[in-house]
Amino acid sequence: MRCSGSIGPLWIRSSSKSNGRQCLGSMDEARITMSNYQKLLSVFVLSFGAASIFTLPYIKYVFYEPLLEALQATNGQVGMLLTLYAAVHLLLYIPGGWLADRFNTKLILVLSFISTGLLCIWFAIDMTLRSATIIWTLLGITTGFGYWAATIKSVRMIGGKREQGRLYGFYESFQGIVGMGFSFAALALISLFDTSVAGLKATVLFYGTMNFVSAFIIALWYRSAGEEKSEAVELADAMPMSPELLNSTPEFQTSTPSPTIPKPSTSTGFMQVLRIPQVWLVSLIVFASYGLFAGQTYFTPYMTDVWGMSAAAASVVAIIRTSLIRFVISPIGGIIADRIGSVSKVLWICNALAGVLLLSLLVTGGHGTSGVAITLIMLSAAVTYIAFGIMWAAMEEAGIPRAVAGSAVGIISIIGYLPDMFIHLLFGWFLDRFGSSGYTGIIGCLAGLCALGFASSLLLYRSRSKGRKLTAGHSALEI
Repeated sequence: MRCSGSIGPLWIRSSSKSNGRQCLGSMDEARITMSNYQKLLSVFVLSFGAASIFTLPYIKYVFYEPLLEALQATNGQVGMLLTLYAAVHLLLYIPGGWLADRFNTKLILVLSFISTGLLCIWFAIDMTLRSATIIWTLLGITTGFGYWAATIKSVRMIGGKREQGRLYGFYESFQGIVGMGFSFAALALISLFDTSVAGLKATVLFYGTMNFVSAFIIALWYRSAGEEKSEAVELADAMPMSPELLNSTPEFQTSTPSPTIPKPSTSTGFMQVLRIPQVWLVSLIVFASYGLFAGQTYFTPYMTDVWGMSAAAASVVAIIRTSLIRFVISPIGGIIADRIGSVSKVLWICNALAGVLLLSLLVTGGHGTSGVAITLIMLSAAVTYIAFGIMWAAMEEAGIPRAVAGSAVGIISIIGYLPDMFIHLLFGWFLDRFGSSGYTGIIGCLAGLCALGFASSLLLYRSRSKGRKLTAGHSALEI
């Protein structure tokens, strides 16, 4: 019988056994003997890759003004780049989820890093709005088709149910510290050049190099052994493993599957996920958490336009906000969620706090010292990163089977990452139309997202606390 496991470090090897129960035991042993250090190292490798691959698509998060100057573009045009990027993602989330459930994850990751690195080189050579439009569209493919679902699924499968909060928290945390290193290195590069445009080109080449490094690390350090090791552990704990069930799911297929038990189609996995109502609550949680995360990129120009800070000082604040706070805070939220046994409870508390802090920032409206604004921005960033860091851990609390984790990520991402379709375009229009007064609308929209996140996470928490765990997803595995 062929045992298949998730991608994992070189020291994890699951051997084939003669029957399903022995195979599951081997997989369980491989996961259990993986130390906390090894798990964190696995998460760090995935985080390093994520920090590398998303640097170019979201370069405006830190280098907003230099990007405007290099492209000779308006705020709305720069916002349109991310709208195009998000549109491609939207089209590819479901097929990407299917790809992550069916094909070699290691190969998906390596090809994604290499292709993104090549796009970085292209953009550095031809830094024009026309080329950027094409490049950001292609970035939607290299970072959205397969890569995203494969990465989120891989993090989930590193540990068990009681570790999801901290695993995703450290995943975000490591992205923060790696991203901070990248950003400070980029600032140093820019300072070496006479113009910000020349420095930005050097920065983009540096980002491309980091993508190639990520591809090398994954190719060297990860050994692909299939796709579903952790799912096997979950299924073994959840139900008796009859030969019929073992042969009815792709992760337990023998080399010569029984002709009387068909392999489930792609639509079966998607329908299984769609029948779980909590999937839609998780989608709204991701929508609110990501929208709040993405919208806070406008705090960088907000500090210069409203509070009069220099572009260099605002960039330093942005790096601390997007990287250092992310590194320190994200795992704390995950650890707390695992300790209290509820991701959703931490989520609704964080959304409530973020809403209060944003409304407080709105009230200040440029009055007082910049220290007040920086404090409120940093505090709102802290609770935002807690929510953003653990939002995907809500899948476990929602009872979504790991056997269809890739498909679930694809479906949830369609709704969850919709803010990229409109938020940058809308916020850019606010600024182009109303100038610095447009930040009132931006902060108001972010507060509205906090309200949505509060409501959806509270509903998930209440459904969990009342014991209304849906079994539609698990029963579908028996088909």
